[in-house]
Amino acid sequence: MAEPSPADITGSTPPLTGPQADDGRLIQRAGRGDHSAMATLAARYEALLLGLAQGLMRGREDLARDVLQDVWIRVLKSGSAFSGQSSAKTWLYRVTINRCHDVRAKMDRQTPAESVRPPAERTFDGEQSTAVTRAVETLKPDQRMLVILCYHSGMSHSQAADILGVPIGTIKSRLNTALNDLRAALSSRTTTHQQGADDARAARRPA
Repeated sequence: MAEPSPADITGSTPPLTGPQADDGRLIQRAGRGDHSAMATLAARYEALLLGLAQGLMRGREDLARDVLQDVWIRVLKSGSAFSGQSSAKTWLYRVTINRCHDVRAKMDRQTPAESVRPPAERTFDGEQSTAVTRAVETLKPDQRMLVILCYHSGMSHSQAADILGVPIGTIKSRLNTALNDLRAALSSRTTTHQQGADDARAARRPA
């Protein structure tokens, strides 16, 4: 009989409650095949990890869900060895980020980045807006990561520093640079859009 997939487990098993539901212990138990532990982790973290993955995968929900499936598989295979040196949330975010990096690197080798961008993309406030998402994509990878972690995922500077393994001062400096670059990119796009609109109106005027 085939083993159940992560989706089967998280969708059919009731979550745990009480002291047995400590996040670190849940990861260890899930790695030993405890379906209730896996279901509890999914109930707590699936939406957060999916949002993070979608931000890193250029708004592609299909790719983000594939990443999340791989994350849960990693928990099933390796969770029993979770040491607790970092928090469960930090560990899950690192696994998700690393998997997104792997998938994006493979995509970028196979096809130009622009060709994998969907026609309508989500901004970090949930509204459809291509401009902000594309402006974020112009940032350097480390800057883009920080914007997604701190503004899309709502993490504090200290949490982001823990996940990325860099000093908090570096986080603040990179984030400040990222926001300045993002403002410049948005300003440039707004100016270009306005110029295009003005040119279009001028072309429609009668001679």
